Amino acid sequence: SGEKAFVAGADIKEFAHFDVEEGKRLAAEGQEKLFDKVQNLSKPVIAAVNGFALGGGLELAMSCHLRVASDNARMGLPEVSLGVIPGYGGTQRLPQLVGRGRANEMIFTAKMVKAQEALDMG
Repeated sequence: SGEKAFVAGADIKEFAHFDVEEGKRLAAEGQEKLFDKVQNLSKPVIAAVNGFALGGGLELAMSCHLRVASDNARMGLPEVSLGVIPGYGGTQRLPQLVGRGRANEMIFTAKMVKAQEALDMG
């Protein structure tokens, strides 16, 4: 309803001080407690994307069974431009949804796509 973001992702500054083990624990817990749980729910979960779905926001949308996006939706994994690998299944779910080549382009370049391009990609 006119919001700027579905989910704009995490503030990388919040875990910039994490060591490797803390980073692994955060990724594993988030994956198990939210993203996998959403994907494996017995009832369909629909992501209504309006505005930005970036980083963990896109990963959350990809965990849902169906994604519906407004014309002003923008999706991407910008954390890779900071040297951070998507931690909640983005590198696994994106290729399953859009194919390996398109996923690689988005992951390697931090490319952000508009709703129509995302639809065209699958």
